[in-house]
Amino acid sequence: MKYSPVANALKLIGGKWKIMILDSLLSKHMRFGELKRSLNGITSQMLSKQLKDMERDKLLIKKVSKVETLNTEYSLTEFGKSTIPIAVSYTHLTLPTIYS
Repeated sequence: MKYSPVANALKLIGGKWKIMILDSLLSKHMRFGELKRSLNGITSQMLSKQLKDMERDKLLIKKVSKVETLNTEYSLTEFGKSTIPIAVSYTHLTLPTIYS
């Protein structure tokens, strides 16, 4: 089934958490715990699922490094960064309905 560009965009970044994750990762790379603390109310299970979906959709990169302990860091891909204007527009559209 072929979707419209709007439907495709919403499939990638729609929902409560993906836009907030994009916003959190816009300015810096973050580890799982940092992301969880920055997203008030998200469960570890939901964050893990959203990050896996976003990695699958090439919106972010998961970098695992082993120094003394295992560190996992998330950052936006160029494609992920390119969705920011869409996310901002989506946020501006939904804010009036949230606060009315």
